[in-house]
Amino acid sequence: MVTLHSKGLGHEAAPNRRLMIEYVAHLQWLVRDGEDAVDSMNKAHQFKHAGLRKAADDGGYKYDPEAADAVRDAVIPSNPANQYLQMNALAKSLGGGLFESYVGETQLSHATLTAAGCFYRESDDTIELSLTPTYGIDGDPMEASPYMAFFFLFFGMIAFNDLMVGSPWTNECEHYENNNVTKPGGHGQSSP
Repeated sequence: MVTLHSKGLGHEAAPNRRLMIEYVAHLQWLVRDGEDAVDSMNKAHQFKHAGLRKAADDGGYKYDPEAADAVRDAVIPSNPANQYLQMNALAKSLGGGLFESYVGETQLSHATLTAAGCFYRESDDTIELSLTPTYGIDGDPMEASPYMAFFFLFFGMIAFNDLMVGSPWTNECEHYENNNVTKPGGHGQSSP
């Protein structure tokens, strides 16, 4: 994302930012709900795998039926965490601006009117097309792209740390947080 931004392609990095939000949210979900989150993710995998198996059967593709049967036949209990299989519900439940960031990046990641609107301006009976996105606001919101990349990477690291035995990155994560590295305009040191 930072490389795309440095080449003037911050707008085009939106799908990568959106994907990063999804990964961070799922890592935080694992930390928060533990085995319930794992069961929910496995249940979702089982459902998606059934669709993949049907597509493979319909297309005449070969696969290991024993492995496919094992996924299909696994008994995975339902639990209240299943509600977080929908990204919007998960992001809302985690807070911290994840939902708002996710919705914003989704608008720029797909063929939406919002994304298309960044590349044209309409006035009277004229439509002006642009090679680069414009947002109709003061400033360029894509200037935040490198910060967003760091922000989500940092919170992903915190979640990974919590999931690892012994939380080995605790001191480093606390160092960066205490030195305002995670805040906009923070001038903390770049290494512990």
